[in-house]
Amino acid sequence: ISAERCMKNAFLKRWKIQMKLGGGKRLITLFICFILIPAYALVYFYYLKSSDIIEQEVTQSILQTLKQSQINISNRLDNVENVSESVFMNTEVMQFVGDKNNTDIPLQASQVKDLKTLFTTMTSKDDSMRIRMFVSPYKIASGEHVNFFSIEDITGMDWYKDVLGKKGAVYWTGIYSETFIDSNAQNIVSCARVLKHTYNYNDNNGVLLVDINESSIYSLLSTINIKKGNVFIIDSAGKAISCKDKSQLGKEIVSSAELADINSNTSGVTSMTKGKEKINVIYQAITPTGWKLVAEVGRDEIVRTNTVFNNISVFVFIIVMFIIVVFGVFLIAMHAMDEMNRQVKKLAGDIEKEGVDVIDTSGKSNYVSGDFIKLETYVYGMIGKVKNLMEDSYQSRIREREAQIKALQAQINPHFLYNTLDTINWMAVKIDAKEISFMVNSLAKYFRLSLSKGKSVVSIHDELELVRVYLSIQQTRYKGAIQFRFDIDEETENCKIQKLTLQPIVENAVLHGVQKNRDRRGEVVIESKKYEKEIVISITDNGGGMDQETMEHVLCCQPETGEGHYGLYNVNERIKLFFGEEYGIRLYSQVGEGTRVEVHISILESGQALSDK
Repeated sequence: ISAERCMKNAFLKRWKIQMKLGGGKRLITLFICFILIPAYALVYFYYLKSSDIIEQEVTQSILQTLKQSQINISNRLDNVENVSESVFMNTEVMQFVGDKNNTDIPLQASQVKDLKTLFTTMTSKDDSMRIRMFVSPYKIASGEHVNFFSIEDITGMDWYKDVLGKKGAVYWTGIYSETFIDSNAQNIVSCARVLKHTYNYNDNNGVLLVDINESSIYSLLSTINIKKGNVFIIDSAGKAISCKDKSQLGKEIVSSAELADINSNTSGVTSMTKGKEKINVIYQAITPTGWKLVAEVGRDEIVRTNTVFNNISVFVFIIVMFIIVVFGVFLIAMHAMDEMNRQVKKLAGDIEKEGVDVIDTSGKSNYVSGDFIKLETYVYGMIGKVKNLMEDSYQSRIREREAQIKALQAQINPHFLYNTLDTINWMAVKIDAKEISFMVNSLAKYFRLSLSKGKSVVSIHDELELVRVYLSIQQTRYKGAIQFRFDIDEETENCKIQKLTLQPIVENAVLHGVQKNRDRRGEVVIESKKYEKEIVISITDNGGGMDQETMEHVLCCQPETGEGHYGLYNVNERIKLFFGEEYGIRLYSQVGEGTRVEVHISILESGQALSDK
């Protein structure tokens, strides 16, 4: 011990002399090597991480804002499509455009009067909307130029052939300028479709346009509050549909690379460089047009606040570290080394001799000042936490063991249940109770299939077998009132599916479909079909059906109790978690006409590697 102390005193003496001789330069060197460089690296790393986090949070916030605005814009465009659909299906419109050989001028005038009244009624709630019909130039109304025009007026438009190609379906034009008799030039987009007649659907009898002003769309766009950002709507070709700078309407305002990223997804965030500035591009698809709602925000604007905060943090950090180093570390180290050495040796000796359990965490050092008393306090505090963790770990192991014992006690031996059901079956056979024997055998088979040897992923063939057994039990239970039919594509049977995916749906078809009929009779049809990328399994019943609100509630809302359609919600969530968000359950139903439930899953052949979930 004395030799060790002599060596330590010699080292301290030599170090003090060197500090006096070299003083300032050595202090600066130590400060730079051990404080400034690590501090700079730490702050720089913190700056990068915090900037990335802030950028992600801001862009996600903007994306959520775009999604909300997209809903409002889509609602406005849906209204336009609804008006177009109403006019398209109107019998008076069909009769007017379909009778090409009609030369009865008074009759045409009467038809035009009735149609103008119809158009006025449909657009009365939205001043930004206008209905136009382009018909044969031989119609007397084709020169009216308010609601009726000659078909020759639009044959030169870029989108005319595209409208004809849709064969009566909706086609949204790009932005273009139009001047009307009763108004000045306006920037509009149109919901266009070819007019047909049910008696001769192959003929194109005219073109229907339902126009909406760009200013009406921009009124919704302008509610998006993004500081120092640009918000606009583009079509699939990157041309501006609505934006603040009206001179850019109809022009390509995004680069081809940026457009490729935007068109590849429904929504998301991409980046580009304009000049020397990095721009974050946030986009969201607009239904039903396929347009994209786009916001461009400079990355520097997003992280500007964080940059100022980081600069202040760096300055304060350096000042504090300088004070600690100059007036703290060296003086305390010189005066506290002996005490630190004594305390460390004492602590190490106690731990080596007795272990952590015997250390008195309430002990305090006789040394009353300096950072090393803090170190001692922290060490004792850490030891106390270790003791608590050890105790918690011990208690956790006890609770875990108790839970395992209870679980073992609660287990049901499947073989015992099989043997019991087999005994009941032979007892039923002995007394010639065939229905009881059938039900017992079916129940045993149902139980065996539902267990599936502990596997959670089975073949579609096995899952369908479980459904067959279930329906057989129900058919016997309801004395033949429930009929069922299978139409299964053999290519699907070896593919894999999660266990108990189809049975809850079939159960709903029986209990909430067929059993809702007045005579409590009906049929359940199970079909499967293999497509290129997916398998579709449909369960159809001819029960009471459901309305649109109920269908949306069934798949979007988890019931508070286990009653109702909890099975459909649960199965849908399991499919999405296992196969992906693009798969799941789709409902088709009408009140009084029955329900069809389609299960869409990915194709997983039996030979493929699959982690059992």
